Amino acid sequence: MRLILSLPTLILILSPLILAAEYPIDAGSNYFGGGFAYNISEGDLYNDTEISEIYTDIFYQRFIIKRAALGIRLDYSHSKMGDLPAVDSFSFGPTAAYFIGAMDDRTLPFVKTGYTFDNNFIGSDSNSGGTFFIGGGIVLLVSNYLTVYNEISYNFESIEGETGRTILFKIGIGGFWYKKYTPDTLASTK
Repeated sequence: MRLILSLPTLILILSPLILAAEYPIDAGSNYFGGGFAYNISEGDLYNDTEISEIYTDIFYQRFIIKRAALGIRLDYSHSKMGDLPAVDSFSFGPTAAYFIGAMDDRTLPFVKTGYTFDNNFIGSDSNSGGTFFIGGGIVLLVSNYLTVYNEISYNFESIEGETGRTILFKIGIGGFWYKKYTPDTLASTK
């Protein structure tokens, strides 16, 4: 059991040495950032009433093979509908993303999916549930490491037996962390 638990940790620690990424979406590269969104929600979870919500998140993704990354995201949202008490929601969960295009492109379309575990606080009450999401967007490299991105996702929510759907339009900034090879760095490794 100890070997099984320590093997993933060892791989994670040593992978930057083993998987030296040459491009932002290469195996061994890291991508992190955060975004803001405004969304529209509907469904029986919201008493068939459309509501608006402010949303923010932070994320981390690790490219396990070229173009494909696994990661985690943390979300926070705040919403208020009419005279009802405000709702503060905190979520976290795993993600998987696939980037489309050439390895050295500065415009990187992607598709993403994942699941978050949600905790909602309404006044002194709270409840929990989960959200499955699928979406996509475009990452624009403004330098070798700094990005801006936009993303749209369709979210299927379930909280204590009630369901809802959310369309989320998100914009944000991010950064790739990888070793950029140049002719000088390649010559110094020989």
